[in-house]
Amino acid sequence: MKGVVLQARSGRIVTAAFPDLAAAARQLPAGTVLDGEVVVWHEGRTDFALVQRRAAATAARAAVLAQSLPASYAAFDVLELAGLDLRARPYERRRALLVDLLLPLGPPLQPVPMTTDPELAETWYETLPASGIEGLVVKRLDQPYPAGRRGWRKLRHTNVRDAAVVGYTGSPRRPVALVLVLPVGDETPLVSSPLSAALRRSGTPRRGIRRRRCCGSAQTSDRPPRTKGKAARGSSGGPEVRGPWSGVRAGGG
Repeated sequence: MKGVVLQARSGRIVTAAFPDLAAAARQLPAGTVLDGEVVVWHEGRTDFALVQRRAAATAARAAVLAQSLPASYAAFDVLELAGLDLRARPYERRRALLVDLLLPLGPPLQPVPMTTDPELAETWYETLPASGIEGLVVKRLDQPYPAGRRGWRKLRHTNVRDAAVVGYTGSPRRPVALVLVLPVGDETPLVSSPLSAALRRSGTPRRGIRRRRCCGSAQTSDRPPRTKGKAARGSSGGPEVRGPWSGVRAGGG
């Protein structure tokens, strides 16, 4: 879709894989960039494997999956609005602008929940994993957007599973990510998050490894929320939606 760009954290353009989100992004003002994450809900939970399935679809198959497995875009932040760079503005102001921008539009583009209430944040932390959401991200209300680095704190639950390594991306000597198969479900291969520098230096693993499974996120300010992705409408006349698709880095930060 002309003027719309969906970009994973890796830099890969996945616009064609999410025609439903690209269509929704055309409602955004030209020159708007959002930070967020693509999620797919299944049986009341966010499903990381289904996000990857959609991201890997061909353009022809993507239209079918957009109907059977519709995606949502969970927006964490707004970096640019109608051509105005907002990254130096405090988070509290950016959050207000994000809500004002997206609430009138409604799903599938929507701001993630945010609170300054510590007790509500604690409740979210304890209850949201049941929905497939791994945790929270803490941001200061007076904090600018830390471009190119992490400037907030994550509080997340870790779900550890055994997985078989069936492949990798990158070179054998310095793999970038692993292709994994979990011993449950339909054994659809999954791509891990990018490996740390230490793991890349160690070369391709020869045995199953343990990986953390990521999903969506909820945000709190002044007590943790989390991130991933970017959505936007480009000044070239149409919206762009850049954004990590959950876990493989959709979004977050």
